[in-house]
Amino acid sequence: MSAFTSNNTMLFRRLYNKYQKDGLCVLHLGKVSLLLVGDFSKIKNLCSHSGSQGRFIVPNGMFYKFIHDFRMQQPGRISGVLASQGDLWKTQKTFLVKTLNSFGVTNSNFEDTIMGEVETFCHFLGEKKGGPVQGVGLFNLPVMSLLWEMTTGEKLQYDDEKLHLITEGLHVLNCFLGTPASMFSIIFPSIMKTLPNLTEFGQHERFYSNLINETQKQIDKHKEVSAVKNPKDVIDQSLVEMANTHEETVVEDPEDRLRTLTLLQQAVLQLPIF
Repeated sequence: MSAFTSNNTMLFRRLYNKYQKDGLCVLHLGKVSLLLVGDFSKIKNLCSHSGSQGRFIVPNGMFYKFIHDFRMQQPGRISGVLASQGDLWKTQKTFLVKTLNSFGVTNSNFEDTIMGEVETFCHFLGEKKGGPVQGVGLFNLPVMSLLWEMTTGEKLQYDDEKLHLITEGLHVLNCFLGTPASMFSIIFPSIMKTLPNLTEFGQHERFYSNLINETQKQIDKHKEVSAVKNPKDVIDQSLVEMANTHEETVVEDPEDRLRTLTLLQQAVLQLPIF
């Protein structure tokens, strides 16, 4: 299978099974060293160790620059939860955990929300009346619809073109990030420019830009209506927190927009692939 289409997870699993010792495997890929951990107790210790709590990423390192290129950020820091580090990561993580808890994600009440989405999806399928349905990515639609509503407050119907573009774009993007092609792009950045058809970097960059702009539209709508007393979604909660901490509401800054994008990306990484 081509190195630009195979799956990183399966590749690393084979390498780990062959070369691991006591649950650890170190791979040196050019100037990049990867530590693969397959032992549950070691993973638990590493994740709870104070030395890993800051998730330190070498400033201006290969991975740092790669994420900046994807997110079109100004040099200085990486925002969001997936790839940020240090105090910024702690702040973003705390914000998301607190926000999701306030929405009842961690208690049984959220089950009613999920079941409601399932019923809506079943009704959507019932309307097809036995006709042909495109199965690829079909079951991602209710997941993304719910996540988008939690994030922006906007409810997208399953046949909405925007929902399909967001779902398909994030799926393609995360599939690329899960291939050796992305790993080679981190180690050898020139690949993205010299072999654009293999990495499709331009396509991913355009999608990310469109998603940021779409999120910004939702942020602008939220700014028009104060939700200090009753925040209903992630954007509301973010604006409320900024107001309560006397921060300037500089939501136009791309790094602040990434708070909402990160929530979507994290969830899409867990979407089923059909």
